[in-house]
This record gives sequence, structure tokens and C-alpha cells, in this order.
Amino acid sequence: MNKRFSTDRIVLAGAVALFVLAAVLLAVFRPKQPDPEPPVEQNVAVTTFRVVSKDMDDIVKFPGRVEAWSDVQVSVEQGGRVMAVPADEGQTMAAGAELLRLDDRLRLAAFKRAERQTLDAKRDLERLTELRDSGAVSASDFDAMETRAALAGIALDEARVQWQQCVLAAPIQGVIEERRVSAGEYVQPGQPVFRIVDVSRVKVCFDVPERDVLSVRLGDTHRFRLDSVPDREFAGTVRFVAMTGSPANNAFRVEMEADNAEGLIRPGMIARVDYVRGRLTDAVILPQQAVVPTKGETVVFVVEDGRAIRRIVRIGAFLGSEALIREGVSVGDDVILEGNRSVLDGTPVRVVQPDADDGNSEQ
Repeated sequence: MNKRFSTDRIVLAGAVALFVLAAVLLAVFRPKQPDPEPPVEQNVAVTTFRVVSKDMDDIVKFPGRVEAWSDVQVSVEQGGRVMAVPADEGQTMAAGAELLRLDDRLRLAAFKRAERQTLDAKRDLERLTELRDSGAVSASDFDAMETRAALAGIALDEARVQWQQCVLAAPIQGVIEERRVSAGEYVQPGQPVFRIVDVSRVKVCFDVPERDVLSVRLGDTHRFRLDSVPDREFAGTVRFVAMTGSPANNAFRVEMEADNAEGLIRPGMIARVDYVRGRLTDAVILPQQAVVPTKGETVVFVVEDGRAIRRIVRIGAFLGSEALIREGVSVGDDVILEGNRSVLDGTPVRVVQPDADDGNSEQ
């Protein structure tokens, strides 16, 4: 029994030894595998823009708001029953045109009475004047008659004004924006009944920060655009600059006058004012397409030695489809336009130019 067990152990040990020997021989004589090749970096195709400088206006964009040149609340001066309202909303009224008419019967009667009293007083004064010349009338009686005639004339003027106030006339030329009364209603003195706006010309109002207000001059002309008329550019002339700034932000209100003969500009529209605050020399301008906003920064990528190099830039202003660059790039730099959102700092690139037919051609 023990002899057989010893034989099995010898056989097992021999098998293990043969396995180990085979593994060693395989490791020694196995053909050597070639080292793996490093991954090949793929060049990203990009187009570039060579930075140049030029002289240009220093333009800052300010948001503004359009206001009517005149916006008048029209109120009645006399109370009474409204007899007629010949004017309605949307109508263009000339200055002095009739807006409404009140019941004027009592005031007309008062005017006629005052007119008669004035006529009588004048005749009496004329008779006394003749008698005074002959010494038949005392000076006190003549003075009393003279005072009566003067007061009668004043009463006539008051009665005429009150009668005329029964017809409400437009104080300015403009469009009726609101009508707040109808025929048959009773109105009180001072009650607003119409709102008239003059939009033959308009005000474009915007706020200028403290650092720029001293560059604003009366008579200066600035361009502006409207979101509702994107294909048109308008111009306004500075007519007012506030002497005091707003306590909220120290900005100063500026008003421009703009012609509105075509009626395209309406009060309440938002205006984008291109405010020219000076002249820039050797300004660095890039297409906005080249600028990439990132986390709290604005960057561009320039091509150096076949690689995209990340540059942080400071934008001075956006001028239409271009950006004024204050810092970050220099004249002569090749800035990536197309492909700048497909690269990182150090990415290999190849510069191509757009082909006239289709695709790109390598530069």
C-alpha cells in the first residue's frame, strides 16, 4: 500500500517537472513580437484669417427706446353733456381740428347777454362823455360809468371763452392714440378725453455711462437699427443730454431726434444705437466666427508650427459681424475661422482654403 502511494507521487512530480520545463522552453524560444506603433495624430482641416489692423470709428452699441415727439393728454376745460365726437382713434388730426363738442346752449346765452350788456355800457359811456364835455356830468358819475363799461367788456371776454371751450380742439398735429369719451356722456372740467401723439418725428432715448458722457455733443448724428425693421438703418441727431445721472447706475439720458416721414418708427420700439465715441487707429478686427466663448473666457485659436494654439482675448465691441479685439492677438497672426470648434490647445492642423467648386483645397 505504501509502496504504491510512493510510486504515484513520483509520477505526479515528474509530470509537473515536464510542464514547467515546457513553459520555460516556450518562453525562451518564442518569436519576439514587434513593439506596437504609437498612434498617429490626425490633422484637423481648418481655414484661417490673417490679422490686420485698420483705422475705424470707435463704436459702442447702446440699447434705446423710441418715444413720440409729443404725447399729449387732452382734457376738457368745461363740464357738460357731450353732443358730438367727430374724431376717433387712429385718425390724424391737424392742430386746431375739432375733437368734440359740448352742449353750449347755456354758455351761448350767457355770451349773448354779456354782449348786450357791453353794448349798452358803451352807449351810455359815449353819452356821458358828451355831457362831461359840457360840464353836465360830475366826475364821479363819469368814472362809475367808465368802470361799468370796462367790467362789461371783461364779462364779455369771459363769456366768449367759456362758450368757445364747448368745442375741444386738437392742441397739436398728430394721431389720436386713445378716445375716452362718447356722445351722450357727461364730462367734468379737467377730465382727460383724448390722447394725441405726434410721430412725424420721434425721440430715440438711451443711457450713456459716466465714462462716455463728456464725448456726447449736441448736433452729433448716430445710426440706429430697429428689431422690427432689420434691413434698414436710421439716423438721429442728439438734441438733449441730461445734466444729472441716474442714481441707480450713474448713466446719463440722451435723446436723439429722428425723422419719421415714412412712419416706420413707432413709439415703444427697441432701438440699437451705434454710438460713435471717437476714432480708433490700428484697430485689430476679427470676424465673429473666429471667437469661441468658453467657461468665463473668450478665446481664439491661432496656427503656429502646424498646431492650434489657444489664446484668451478681450473683446472691445461687436461691430456687426466683426469683433474689435483689445488684447490677445497681434497683426500677422493666422486665426482659425472654420474648424476652431474642433480643436484643442496643441491640436495638429492643416490649413486649407475654400475651393471655388466643392470641398476644400490644401494650402
